[in-house]
Amino acid sequence: MHPVILSAGCDDFMRKPFREEDIFVAMGKHLGVRYIYEDPTAVSASGVGDSSQEVLTPEDLGSLSPDWMAQFKQNILSVDMEAIASSIAQIRTVNPSLADTLENCINNFEYDRILNTISRSEQQ
Repeated sequence: MHPVILSAGCDDFMRKPFREEDIFVAMGKHLGVRYIYEDPTAVSASGVGDSSQEVLTPEDLGSLSPDWMAQFKQNILSVDMEAIASSIAQIRTVNPSLADTLENCINNFEYDRILNTISRSEQQ
């Protein structure tokens, strides 16, 4: 540790590049923060998990209007959250489960996953 930094009143010192683990250890040490970690096997076993568990296929998207898909793709590329929500609401009228999957992907910032699936559906 750098003595000048510590003498100035700092409790600790970290060098770049920071590792996430080091930051959490320092917060635990100096703030008394305790972390509770989720058991990933428990989540997978229960069938409840993140959206990466949900299947999003080109066939699902291919069943929708090409105009809707083109607009949805443009909304994602422009990161227009209101327009994305509107597109998902339109999709929900014809396929609620697909709309839920897309909404979960958007909420988890999985834009590339959706765009890749749209591209694959366009190629079919």
